[in-house]
Amino acid sequence: NRANKYSAEELLMMRTQDMGYVLQKSQSEKK
Repeated sequence: NRANKYSAEELLMMRTQDMGYVLQKSQSEKK
């Protein structure tokens, strides 16, 4: 189950990066 927890943390990091990317994109589009 150690791998499951690791993959879960990786997913969370990926999701956070995704949100940051979307935020940057939306901000640049507004300008």
